[in-house]
Amino acid sequence: MWTNGAITQSEIARHLGVEASRAILVQAKRLGVAVPRFPTDTQHTNSPVPPSRFDSKPRGHTPDVFGLKRKQYRQRWLALLRANPGIKRSAARFKAPAVYEWLYKKDTKWLKANLPPKAPRALVRCTIDYAMRDSQEAALVAETAANIRSQPGQPLQITVRSICRQIGSVRLLDAKYLRKLPVTRQTLADVIETTEAFAVRRILWHANENSKAARFPSSRQFQREAGVTACKHLPSVKQALDAIFGNRI
Repeated sequence: MWTNGAITQSEIARHLGVEASRAILVQAKRLGVAVPRFPTDTQHTNSPVPPSRFDSKPRGHTPDVFGLKRKQYRQRWLALLRANPGIKRSAARFKAPAVYEWLYKKDTKWLKANLPPKAPRALVRCTIDYAMRDSQEAALVAETAANIRSQPGQPLQITVRSICRQIGSVRLLDAKYLRKLPVTRQTLADVIETTEAFAVRRILWHANENSKAARFPSSRQFQREAGVTACKHLPSVKQALDAIFGNRI
């Protein structure tokens, strides 16, 4: 077993029930066995040499796998461009997504140098008559505000957002857009209701509804129904409530 080159020193230690292979060397010297097992001098050149784990694979030229793969992808990309002269970049990428992705990740510099030329962007000049647009928008704002004010049911506060909801567009919320429309800005400022103005309109509406139904709620109940309890101290609101209930508020 000691002279068998196919058996390692660790395997001999395990076979003999010894934990450390160094103990094998100690016992071998005590028994007069050749140590080391396989001398390197000339008189023992015929002794078997244990194979190295690094010699398990035959040594030789390792093919450049990456280089071959890169060459294949480059050829496929160039063939695509030759077969489709004038093709756009997006179209070429769509036709060969796997090739494009591989080259983009692992051969970026070459890919950028071999992309189809960028298509020139056409300059589109858009001329807008903002004076006419301003007039149209202002008329639309005034009409929409009037519709909100006159719609049946519970009053709805006239705000920029409520007007936008009615016309189905949020362009009036864009400050950059409104800077070009001075008449529209002024119309919005004129028709938008403040909290105080909206509270007065709610008071008048509820007073009218109670009159139609011949209802006579108390002042506190009326304020709750109209939703003006929190703002009853405001001058216009207080004046409107005084006109209905007098000094009973």
